[in-house]
Amino acid sequence: MSKLPALNINLADLPYDDALALAKEAENAGFQSTSVPEFIRDSLTYLAAMAVATDRIQLVSNVATWTRTPVNMARACRDVDLISKGRLVLGLGSMPGVWNRDFHGIDPQRPASRMREYVELLRLLWASDQNTPVDYQGEFYQVRGYRMFEPPPRPHLPIMIGASRPGMLRTAGEIADGVLFNWNFTLDFLRDVARPAIAEGAAKSGRTLDDLWLDAGRPIVFTDDKERAEEAVRWWRYAAAAIFMGIDYHQELLIQHGFEEEVTAAREAIAANDFEGVVAAVSDEMADTFLIRGSPEECLERVAEFDGLVDSFFLWSTTVALTGADKVKETRRLIEIFGDAL
Repeated sequence: MSKLPALNINLADLPYDDALALAKEAENAGFQSTSVPEFIRDSLTYLAAMAVATDRIQLVSNVATWTRTPVNMARACRDVDLISKGRLVLGLGSMPGVWNRDFHGIDPQRPASRMREYVELLRLLWASDQNTPVDYQGEFYQVRGYRMFEPPPRPHLPIMIGASRPGMLRTAGEIADGVLFNWNFTLDFLRDVARPAIAEGAAKSGRTLDDLWLDAGRPIVFTDDKERAEEAVRWWRYAAAAIFMGIDYHQELLIQHGFEEEVTAAREAIAANDFEGVVAAVSDEMADTFLIRGSPEECLERVAEFDGLVDSFFLWSTTVALTGADKVKETRRLIEIFGDAL
């Protein structure tokens, strides 16, 4: 079998006690990191709990959003980093524009410029102590005379940016320590569009792609059973319809990937307030592209295709069954099979 990238396990949609136990199992199996997406949990709160349950595995917010003020984010990151003894990796994201407006009252315009300011101010706050107050006057954020009461847990907090479009990819390459991709990226897009854009940004800060950490992933289902495979695709259609088909920049990505017909059908269904129509717009070809399913050997080979394009690969079970016990069982199998292949 081909070489695998380093592995990252997503445990956020599992029952709390089981998620902590599985984080420890993933650590023992050789996984590099575990991640918590913000749209399911409060990522930093959940990672703090995982920090207590583990000893070595990196803890990645994938992604925390800028709904926290930079001051609140810096304080929260310091606490999680203290609890974990230096294992936090802050993954930041801008969120879809409609979430910014409708859920948090944030103007979603010019996200790359806002992200640049957010990261710049966050790094100043991270490094602050009683003797180094932070004064910052930006377009989006202003802080006057803020002091932390103790030095930072370590000199540098790794910050990765969740990016989809070339503008944010270039910004991430310039100002961040890495990039977090969602699961709706094709191999060709990673190779021909994303990596060159990140490299362009990295060059502005005197760096190369080798200086950044890139992370991508996919949902995964182990199955040789036709009925179970069809159930997995059915679950995935609903997830894709609910999360991605109605978001502008995800629509743009899907069109770039060759799924313009599906996006057009989804837009028509959304205009008609027909969610089942949005689900129906998710094609078999999309499932074949973005959902990894099959025997363990087939799934391992699909993940190995990403080696050389990204440094780590986040994976999670689509958990076809609905009960918590079955979700735990499927995720444990995922950890065991991939851990044995490391």
